[in-house]
Amino acid sequence: MSDTYNPTSVTPAIPVNLLSPLEKEILTAVFGHEIENEGDHARMFFYENERPSYFFDGPHDLDIEYIKEALSASSGFDSRLNDLIKANLENPEEELDLENHIGDIFQDIIRRSENIHAITILTSFGNEKIQNNGGNLSGGAVFFITKDAQEFVSTDHVVKNLLAKHNLVDLETAPARSESSHSDPSI
Repeated sequence: MSDTYNPTSVTPAIPVNLLSPLEKEILTAVFGHEIENEGDHARMFFYENERPSYFFDGPHDLDIEYIKEALSASSGFDSRLNDLIKANLENPEEELDLENHIGDIFQDIIRRSENIHAITILTSFGNEKIQNNGGNLSGGAVFFITKDAQEFVSTDHVVKNLLAKHNLVDLETAPARSESSHSDPSI
């Protein structure tokens, strides 16, 4: 079996003071991170060089006492993550799946911010054995989040739209010639 990897970056950097203690704990468990600056101007960069860890086998995958403390300290933050973690603490045998909630976490941060209007999570999908077209990347995706919307677009989706735009069936089938096509008569 070949190794897969998913380099991921989250932009822009998030001011640390916008993160609830619980969001900070969960996001740093999911993504790699770095803190730039100190004090009131500290910002957190989120990234991942492998694959973000969106799944936890219940709260015991995390330091449960710290999660309870972070949840309590986050009560003043309007965050859907609080309710998700409360429900998970009540059912500790349930797997905590953040993949379908990560957009909600970032959306709540945007809603609290005066300066951040959108966050993107950009991911490339790679595999050691994929060597098509001279490389080992096999695609990617962007997750675009605003205070009112969350949109996910894969590179497959982009390619399909471009094929349709240019009247192509696939990358190797030539389009049918039509009177309206702009072709070079010298070819």
